[in-house]
Amino acid sequence: MDHYSPRVRMIAFVLIAGILAAGLFGCSSSQLVNVWKNPEQPRTAFTKMMVITMKRDAAIRRLWEDSFVNALRAYGVSATPSYQLFPDALPDTQEVVSTVRENNFDGIIITSNLPSRTEDQYMPGYITEVPVYRYDRWYNTYSVYYQDIYEPGYIAIDTVIRHRIDVWSAGGKGELVWTATSEVIDPTSDQAVDHEITEMIIPELAKQGVIPRKK
Repeated sequence: MDHYSPRVRMIAFVLIAGILAAGLFGCSSSQLVNVWKNPEQPRTAFTKMMVITMKRDAAIRRLWEDSFVNALRAYGVSATPSYQLFPDALPDTQEVVSTVRENNFDGIIITSNLPSRTEDQYMPGYITEVPVYRYDRWYNTYSVYYQDIYEPGYIAIDTVIRHRIDVWSAGGKGELVWTATSEVIDPTSDQAVDHEITEMIIPELAKQGVIPRKK
């Protein structure tokens, strides 16, 4: 026999549905696409890299580059953010080439913006129960019953922020070693940036042998 009221059962259903939805949609909220690796590069994993984020806003540039540097160092890579070498403005190509040679970097990681896009997601409706109170004037008492209310579905519009990540070899003429596009839905915090870097990009570089595996 079921000892739980319809209202309690409905609350439990909504909570469980919410947890399942978070699991299903959360897994796809960020991803790497268009991933390509040069089959001939690198011949050895990079251990000294310069990090460049192509963002004109100085604060955002520092945030991204510091996040990359911290994540790379956890994998044993000696990484340097470009803002330490070029504090006033983003470097041009010749400045990057000269600095790479002067500091003996073996790899360069460059992040640049791509046009964002929108994504429609249908959120289905559901039925819930709400309490309705009734006053009995004759007995001066209140009673309560529950009424079904239908909450209609709706279309949620998400903004997908996209970045291109390129890793270049600093040796020889310089070759593109690895490239990918990251897609993150509605990133609204510094933690979202860290997640994008530490949970998607850097582990994939280690998996592909571009940087050492984490010890």
